[in-house]
Amino acid sequence: MAIKAASVDIRDARELGRDGRIPKVFLAPRGGLRFWAQPGARWR
Repeated sequence: MAIKAASVDIRDARELGRDGRIPKVFLAPRGGLRFWAQPGARWR
């Protein structure tokens, strides 16, 4: 059985601009993560 995993980068735009992106990593900034993870939440 193969184990599958995903990496999530939660840094904000300032940190990404300063340090760069990580290849093959899903980007979900901290400020938006709670809205994406919570079912039924409205985007603000």
